[in-house]
Order: sequence, then C-alpha cells, then structure tokens
Amino acid sequence: GYESIIILSMASKKQIQLVLLLIHIIAMTRARVYVMLPNNITEVFDSQIASFGPSIEPELTGKLAYPWPNNGCNAVTKAPDDRSFWFAIVDRGDCNFDLKVLNCQEANYRAVIVANSKDSIESMGAGNVARSVIISSVMVSRSAGLYLKEKVAGNSSDLVILTQEPISFSWDAYLIPFCAIVGLCILLTVTF
Repeated sequence: GYESIIILSMASKKQIQLVLLLIHIIAMTRARVYVMLPNNITEVFDSQIASFGPSIEPELTGKLAYPWPNNGCNAVTKAPDDRSFWFAIVDRGDCNFDLKVLNCQEANYRAVIVANSKDSIESMGAGNVARSVIISSVMVSRSAGLYLKEKVAGNSSDLVILTQEPISFSWDAYLIPFCAIVGLCILLTVTF
C-alpha cells in the first residue's frame, strides 16, 4: 500500500527527469546553416549536429570548400588557406561520420557539413575516432548539400554561418504519449 506509493512517486520523478532531459538533448541538437550571398540574399537550411565533437557556440562563420575525396574517408585536400575560417562539405557514405570529420580536421578545416544521400536529416553517431574530433559537424539534407556544393563551395564571396538553435515543438505532441507512459507505469506498479 503506502510503500508502493512512495516507490511510485520516486519512480515517476526519475521518469519525468529522464523524459525532460531527453527532450532537452533532442531540442539542442538541431542547427541552421545560413548562406550569405551577394546582394543581401540569404539561404537557410536545417541541419543536425553530430553526437560527437563540440557543439556550435554561439555560431561559426566561414567559407565553404568541397575537398577531394568528396566522401572524406581518406586524407582530404587541405583547406584553401590558413588565414580564413574554412568549412568542408563532404558526402555521406563509405565510412563512419567521425572519420570524415577527423580527416577534414587534419586538413585544417574548422567545421564539417555532411551532405546526406537522402532528402532527410539524420543523427551522426560516434565511431572509433570520435574522441579525437575537436571541430563541429552537422548533417544537411541531400538537396541542401547539392545546393551548397554547386552554388557555394569555392566561392570566396559567400559566407556560411552555422548556428545552434533549439527546436520549437508542440508540447501537445509529447504530452499525450508521456501521460500514457506514466499511466501505464502507475498501473503496473499498483498491479504488482
């Protein structure tokens, strides 16, 4: 009776804390890629920050290059110069994300944008060399990647800005499933 209620209230607090922590982590892993073109034209693309390496704080600004090999799985061509802040854009596939980013880091790039092979944005997980990565990286959709590679990469007048932004989402979409899970936990705790 009374002991079950105490255990239930402790479990519920921990469950609530875990759900809130997960929502916070999910909300802080999105970023935006801004491209500042001549004539004050700005293009904006959504992106997903990698689960390894540093976050983007508060923003990174640089120029974009498309190094060879384009997949970033082996040593890539060096950043065009050491005086400017260069980002590399590489294609998804053929090796782990952290290896792509590490190869670009070793070629003096300051951040990496991975172009997905699909028109979606996915999480980039850590692999064997993730602890060596000290630069930020994000993933963009296939269409955003094509635009960045064709229109922006190598153009010294275009600036790329990476910013980390919390996602705004509807609490209603999360409140109903959360209440259902808490209700199920209460039912299981009271039953057993």
